[in-house]
Amino acid sequence: MPDTTRSGSNKPEHIEEEGTQEEIPECLSSLLQGNASLKDQDESEIIFSVPGVSGQPAKVVNLIDLKNLAKSCEDMALAHEIAVNEEFKLMQNEDSGDSIARTVRDTMHRAYWDVVQVQLNAEPPCYDMAMDVLSNIKQAFGVLLTGNNDRALEKINSYLDEQLIRRHAEEGVLDLAHVAHFVIDMMARACCMDRDAEVEQLKNITDTVQLLRGILEVLGHMKVDMANFVLTMTRKEFAARSIDYEKKKFAEIQHVCNDNFPITIEWLRRHKPSEEETTGADSSTEGTSSNIAEAAHFSAKPKTSIPEHIIAAYVELLHPTSNTDDFPELLNLDRRRFEQLKAEVMRVIICDSILCYAGTCVAKSDQLPLFRQNLAHKLMILIKDCVDNQQFVEVAENLWLQVKDSMHAYHSQNELPMPDPTSMTLLKTHIENTCHKKSHVFAVMHNRSIELFKGTLQNDIESAPFFSSFREYQTELAAILKTVKRITNHNYAVYGDYYTKLIRDNMN
Repeated sequence: MPDTTRSGSNKPEHIEEEGTQEEIPECLSSLLQGNASLKDQDESEIIFSVPGVSGQPAKVVNLIDLKNLAKSCEDMALAHEIAVNEEFKLMQNEDSGDSIARTVRDTMHRAYWDVVQVQLNAEPPCYDMAMDVLSNIKQAFGVLLTGNNDRALEKINSYLDEQLIRRHAEEGVLDLAHVAHFVIDMMARACCMDRDAEVEQLKNITDTVQLLRGILEVLGHMKVDMANFVLTMTRKEFAARSIDYEKKKFAEIQHVCNDNFPITIEWLRRHKPSEEETTGADSSTEGTSSNIAEAAHFSAKPKTSIPEHIIAAYVELLHPTSNTDDFPELLNLDRRRFEQLKAEVMRVIICDSILCYAGTCVAKSDQLPLFRQNLAHKLMILIKDCVDNQQFVEVAENLWLQVKDSMHAYHSQNELPMPDPTSMTLLKTHIENTCHKKSHVFAVMHNRSIELFKGTLQNDIESAPFFSSFREYQTELAAILKTVKRITNHNYAVYGDYYTKLIRDNMN
């Protein structure tokens, strides 16, 4: 997998005394990437001091420890992403069009296929490079068909037998185009429906070298498809196993960092339980994480045992006023997801609040439910790209205009009188205040969303309380609740026992 966590900075020539703390990470990154030649013995002699927290002494670690820490963080992040992100898919490594890596890769590929072309155009033709291509094609089918269609794999292996092809080449009867079209026919049988068009296009290529190149490219796509299929079929098992794996990797991180997670400690301290809760939690701590892991990933209707104070801590991260700069370290792998969920929740609350205000101004008729559904859909379209407070404020005018237009259309179609100008002016003010998160209805809807999240984390999603005021956005909220449930269950399964320890050690 590509290394996306380390800086690409070059090694600084020197580190001055003044500003040393700012330059150490850059130097360390350079060392970790291998920009300097160091033997293991030298690496063990390069030491750093990790400051302690909560009265703990500072810990001295060497460069080898930090290199292992960086690798553990990378492995842990990948496993976590696959386990938590239901939309995770493997993709072929595609460099950006103007990158140096892309330019170098394309140049090398052209050079390779140019050599293949030269060899095939020689008199007599040389098939050395072509044999390598056919060998790669044979190996690709071995990946695609093993355990799936042994008969087809046996047919391909016999048709692409290296000795047989070399004998045909020596006898001058080798027809690469015929071999390629046999391969294409087998690809058409093995590929998924999304690749049918690509395989069909190969049949229109007349140049033998371009045909072989196209076959390898499509086979590469098919291997990624197969990997994603396997991942989808084994996701639940993988997610459950990843909990133990993440625990193991966290233990390696803890070996270097000790309990140096100050933001996590403060986050838990804000929601510390009563002494009665703590006593009860201590008696049932053993096995908590494994039970949640099993419930979260194997039960059709998962029931968790996350303590109420931890649930409150998780829900706090979805609060509109929560500080994203002070995000718990042990939730950093899900920080982006929490920020997205927070924005999604805010969009639902704002739109639903506006819908409630608009509903009190329109005249009643049997078309009112349809009016609410249409307006709810249009409001969400207008606000769907808003993610922060400033953007919500900026879109207020457009939301007001949409409400006014929808109300005019509704009253005209049903031959009903429009609300008086005073009511319309007040409605506009309510919409503006809602986008500023200051309206009374916004506060009510927000509190209801908090209760909804708490109920979801305490119970099954199906049995969680659902307020009728959210009925127009039930689909959006259900998706949000499902994601929140999955993230928090997984996080607590990994860190639940450690959270209990931190709370016990930092209650005062």
